[in-house]
Amino acid sequence: MNGLRQCLWVTAIGLRSWPRRAIPSTVVIVGTACVVATLVSILSVQAGMLRMMETTATPDTALVLSSKTPNVHAADITPSELGTILDAPGIAHTSTGKALADAELLYEIFPETGFRFSHLSIQGIGARGPTLQKDFTIVEGRLFKTGRHEFVVGKTARDVFGVAAGSSVTMPDGRWPIVGVFTAAGGAIQSGLVTDAETLRASTHKLGYGSILVRLNSAADFDRFKQWLLHNPALQVTAERQSEYWQKQGLGPFYAHLGYLVAAVLSIGAFAGAVNILYGVVSDRRREIGILRAIGYSPLPIAISVVAEALLVSSAGACVGLGLAWLIANGHRITTYTGIFSAFLAPHLIAMAVIWALAIAILGAIPPAIRAARGSVSSGIQAG
Repeated sequence: MNGLRQCLWVTAIGLRSWPRRAIPSTVVIVGTACVVATLVSILSVQAGMLRMMETTATPDTALVLSSKTPNVHAADITPSELGTILDAPGIAHTSTGKALADAELLYEIFPETGFRFSHLSIQGIGARGPTLQKDFTIVEGRLFKTGRHEFVVGKTARDVFGVAAGSSVTMPDGRWPIVGVFTAAGGAIQSGLVTDAETLRASTHKLGYGSILVRLNSAADFDRFKQWLLHNPALQVTAERQSEYWQKQGLGPFYAHLGYLVAAVLSIGAFAGAVNILYGVVSDRRREIGILRAIGYSPLPIAISVVAEALLVSSAGACVGLGLAWLIANGHRITTYTGIFSAFLAPHLIAMAVIWALAIAILGAIPPAIRAARGSVSSGIQAG
């Protein structure tokens, strides 16, 4: 208890001398804030992307893709293969015995308004498409009709590109009206237009489908389902879990690596600055430390007081950095080829940023703390 009391007293004495060290402390706060704001802002893009991907897929859905071009943007699954695919084991069925599967096709156009450098995705779906999409709901207007040149637009695409119900979009065979607006739990499909797959295939002169979206009886049926497809000589297809496919398509790993790299570089500068400034703090407190040693204080509480001061200053910097990241990044719309999503300051990012800032503080405080612990009565007298 005596040691704890000494730590508290020495720390309190050091904090009372903060006003004369306001500028060095501000430098540490700014450096830490830059590290935290940069790290969290970049990783919030990854978190927003992953959140969109998670809402796009469910554990019991799978994508059948062409083995020649395993990408939903291809159109290599022929109509003749579709019937065979629907016979695969593990596929869930409706009460009337219809397979819960949907042949889909993706097409891209450049929007006439909004972000001209980006693209507007068009997804063709079949009769069971809305059922297989997560929480697909018409919130304005109506659903497109099969066989007609009509679109419904996702709420996200409407907000970003300005293509609302009542407007129209130019296609290869003319202008198609938008007859409704839908939501789909914030998933990737909500970032574009949706229409009838067969009508889209005819309009764009595509020979096949890009993917078959399948609802399985359970997630555990995926391996059996995939192996059946791979070993069927009449098919040239493969399968992936829908969630895993979209995670691989996203730029999440890129943003993660970029965030950690930039934060590591900035951390080196913050660490060096913290060490130099804390050495200055120790020099500024030499007389005070000498007096404390003269009246019986042990070296450990003095060293701990230096670390505690560094932790407090870095904590302030972390709070400032998180505030900046919240203002700059959180909710910011990002447009990528996989969809439109908002950057998200996930709780785990906030916790990681605080730990990162405190780690810099501790590592930067150790050398000055050792010097402070070695302070003697004579050095304090000389400083006075």
